[in-house]
Amino acid sequence: MKRLNIYHKSGFWSFAFGITVVLLLIAGNVMWLLKGEDIYKRGEHYMPPFHPLFQKMLYTPVALEQGMETDDFFGFDAWGESEEADEEDFYFVNNPIRTASTGREYRFVPEFNKPIRPALTILSAPAGFQAKESYFNWIPEPEQTGTHSLVLGAETKDGTIHTISYDLMVSPYHHLMGTDERGRDVAGVIIQGTRWTLLPGLIAALTAILIGVFFGGISGYRPGRVSETIDFSVQILESVPGLLLIFLAAVIFQFNIYWIMVAVGLAFAPANVKMIRGMVREFVQNQFVESAKELGFKERVVLWRDIVWVNGKASIASQACYCFAFAVLMEVTLSYLNIGVQSSDGISWGALLLQGKNMYTSEQYWLLFFPGISIVTVILGFYLLGDGLGKLLHYRESE
Repeated sequence: MKRLNIYHKSGFWSFAFGITVVLLLIAGNVMWLLKGEDIYKRGEHYMPPFHPLFQKMLYTPVALEQGMETDDFFGFDAWGESEEADEEDFYFVNNPIRTASTGREYRFVPEFNKPIRPALTILSAPAGFQAKESYFNWIPEPEQTGTHSLVLGAETKDGTIHTISYDLMVSPYHHLMGTDERGRDVAGVIIQGTRWTLLPGLIAALTAILIGVFFGGISGYRPGRVSETIDFSVQILESVPGLLLIFLAAVIFQFNIYWIMVAVGLAFAPANVKMIRGMVREFVQNQFVESAKELGFKERVVLWRDIVWVNGKASIASQACYCFAFAVLMEVTLSYLNIGVQSSDGISWGALLLQGKNMYTSEQYWLLFFPGISIVTVILGFYLLGDGLGKLLHYRESE
């Protein structure tokens, strides 16, 4: 009993995580239907994420960014080549936040490698930018939206001014995950991409499961010529490379993502047919099937109700979730290869990955990081949902 309880709890938490992912996808689709393109408000191109933690992941400290000159691949021999450069470049030891919102206070509290704090000064900054005793602050006006080049200084007692220069991007909106090459909010674009995750994945999963249940059930229950014909057809379909089938569907249906997902379902159907066929053949040998026939139940009732639904729903539900996860992965892959969702229809998470790959070397990491996390979360969510459903349904049957 204790073992069953542990089994039940693990299934519950897997199911809870998976159903949360499903609800988030549904919420994303609803938000897109309600707001449309307004969901990704525009700012400056390649604006970094607003959250300081994300920016710390993006930018190296000023001391490292300016003080190292690499001669070899790893840069191990680049430290301390010039004491004068070290004294200048290593004075500021923290980076400022690179984003600001109109009407909200922007503040930069510099830290230094010396215990005595210098006097702060401004060499170049937009109107209204101020230097206080220990920090810089600014409240951007609506007309100051855009990119500003700042040069801030710290003057020591001997009159030496150490400087730090950077670009500060100002937007009227709070872009939590930054913006892309068109200035669109990355969080909004990811939400918009859920429309190409939920419905296409559902189409592929339903196609694979319905074909698998129907033909697998008949093949497993009726041995003989019908079963041999279905098995031979499955072998033929299985011998066709799945990618070839998907590429043909993309060309024939002019890159319509919904028909492509039907082809994805067909590519995954043979595995479902084999799984259902094996399950049905196993249950056909049980005594309850003969008992049901002797009681006068029709064979179709015994097959679809007693075998498939009552005894097979746990395995079928799990397999449906796995098919959905596979469909999401295929949609992302196809869009990444530019044969899935076309730009005229919107933007897919796969297209975001392609865009992020091209910009990763330019330190615009968020264009790759956030879509990647979204894809991994959705795929993991559906795998855990399938695992949780299987455990909960099996646990209920054992009770």
